[in-house]
Amino acid sequence: MLLIQTHWGWAWPFYFSAGGLLLGVALLGLVKLRSSLSALPPATQSAGWQAWLSYFKVPSHGRWALLLVLYFPFIGAAWIYLKPLLIDLRFAPQEIALVVGMGGGTVAALASLLGSHLTRRMGVGFSMPAFALAAVLAIAALAIALQWGAAPLIFAAAFMIAAAMGLTSGMLFSLMMVFARPGLAALDYGVQSSLFILARTVVPMLAGILLDQLGHLGLLAGLLIGSILAFALALRSRAWLSHPSQVPSLARPGA
Repeated sequence: MLLIQTHWGWAWPFYFSAGGLLLGVALLGLVKLRSSLSALPPATQSAGWQAWLSYFKVPSHGRWALLLVLYFPFIGAAWIYLKPLLIDLRFAPQEIALVVGMGGGTVAALASLLGSHLTRRMGVGFSMPAFALAAVLAIAALAIALQWGAAPLIFAAAFMIAAAMGLTSGMLFSLMMVFARPGLAALDYGVQSSLFILARTVVPMLAGILLDQLGHLGLLAGLLIGSILAFALALRSRAWLSHPSQVPSLARPGA
């Protein structure tokens, strides 16, 4: 949209956005619910406050909630502040939109697909710490690239940030339904996504304080420490993630 605005003016991004929404509404008419959806089992428990609180009484759910809060937000905050950082370094907005926005978004999507493939082959116990380590290396690479100040290195580090973001976010969202109780899947998914969004909101706010007080390198140092903490937690969680008896739903075919 930034590229469109640059070439054709401010009105055109809104025309494209409105057109995309209208196309989506039109395509809804082609959607037909599969008959299997009507055969889904009804909720077996009352989805009230007691059920909400009882989610955390399951031992594996408590461990998972801690991972959910700490695993992604540091690499996510690095991605959020990446574009303002590049603007401060005098990169052209069009260049940032093309290379980081479009290119980085594509890299993140491909990394998410690759992460799914690796997880199926190697297991969650391997992928969880491995993807967290990728986030650590990506943030460290961006800090080093800033020290060198070379544009190719900075963009390469930006792609590493995008790849790590795709790996880690894909891992979390794919496991949310695994850590949902039968008959309360919607409630449990809401609990988990709320925790994810809370951490995803608070950490960038704190990162902004670091940026104001300590500059870009101070920001990246703080995010690096946080990502190392997330990696250590993922590494420590590897044992119970690797044993289906600890997380019964991981043993389900296709989970």
